[in-house]
Amino acid sequence: MVESIQGRGGDRAGPPPALARRCGAWVVDAVLTAGAALGGLAWLAVAEFTRHPAARLLGAAYLAWAAWYLLTRDAGPGGAGIGKAGFDLLLVDAVTGAPCSRRRTAARALVGAVLWLIPIAEPLAVLGSRRRRGIADLVAGTAVVQATAAGGALRPRRVRWRIGIGLAVGVGALAGLTGVTITSRLPEARVDTARSNLVTIRDGVAFMASRSGRLPASLDEVPLHPSQRRDPWGRPYLYEPSRAGTDGLRFTLRTLGADGAPGGEGQDADLEEIGGQTGSPAPGRR
Repeated sequence: MVESIQGRGGDRAGPPPALARRCGAWVVDAVLTAGAALGGLAWLAVAEFTRHPAARLLGAAYLAWAAWYLLTRDAGPGGAGIGKAGFDLLLVDAVTGAPCSRRRTAARALVGAVLWLIPIAEPLAVLGSRRRRGIADLVAGTAVVQATAAGGALRPRRVRWRIGIGLAVGVGALAGLTGVTITSRLPEARVDTARSNLVTIRDGVAFMASRSGRLPASLDEVPLHPSQRRDPWGRPYLYEPSRAGTDGLRFTLRTLGADGAPGGEGQDADLEEIGGQTGSPAPGRR
């Protein structure tokens, strides 16, 4: 007969797990939950930079999955989230050995989340318990047991399915964090793009002035790529040609930066290019 955990009233719940298995399952579940939450926040940050609705939807989905997994991962007939399934463990009622209800599993998860404020408390409780029950288990009346020895071995297909979900969540979270790394450079990249476009437009206006002896009335007369007609924040570049007879063929090109208002610093700062020449017609005028 296998060793059993004695719950209240002396009912058997099942054999306690090896410490290494209990710790391994905890690490896997903690990484998945935290990874999904961080991935959700990362995708929301990407959405703030890109204004893309799909990124915002992914962020909300990852945060919802993290909350759902935290509160219900060990509930129901399976009795095991991805971490416990991978280490052949089950979460059961400490008295009856029956699968835990979602309410009891959620209570255990919430107590465990609060205990993150005192990170050493739960590990010390598990280490000090002969039955490997932590504070959250004692409060919720649950116990983690060895699945195979308790006669509740998990189906290999179910284990593979759950591990597959975990890998998918991990890949998505990593993609979100990578997206944050990339998008964190977007403000600087947009400023660089605006500077480059201003130089290109300046050269285009100067070329047309040199051929015709006059400045274009607007940038619509300048042959430019469509992507160069608006700044990286979606607004047309400002073009100010000199008035006839006042300042030769000089002109000013300007963008007001990310905020679209005069002045500012960083990505909100105004950028401008001054081109043309004063006093005489442009070279090449005939």
